[in-house]
Amino acid sequence: MIARAIERSSGLRNKEMAEMDTLSSEKAVKFTVRGQRNNMVHEYVPFLLKYIDRPTTSVEMQVIIIEALGWHALSYQTPLIAERTLAISKDEKYDPAVRAEALKTYNRLHAR
Repeated sequence: MIARAIERSSGLRNKEMAEMDTLSSEKAVKFTVRGQRNNMVHEYVPFLLKYIDRPTTSVEMQVIIIEALGWHALSYQTPLIAERTLAISKDEKYDPAVRAEALKTYNRLHAR
């Protein structure tokens, strides 16, 4: 019973992330990303990191994605997240709010 619930939940999360690229509403994307804080599909970390750099991704969305990634200090993707967030924090092409959140995330990942 528990295994079935976990399988169903992960299947729904996989579907949400797979469809994130086609969601038209920023509100729907925010909901999907915020859900990743507690139910990260670790295979989607590279996708989320690329999503940050899309020309249509708002500053607010960039901050939300970076903040959500900071919850995953025990993920096998932590080195990738840390490397990318440190690079973002130093890159002046990003808004100061994005750079500040990237540095916070990097520090969160290394504080553990």
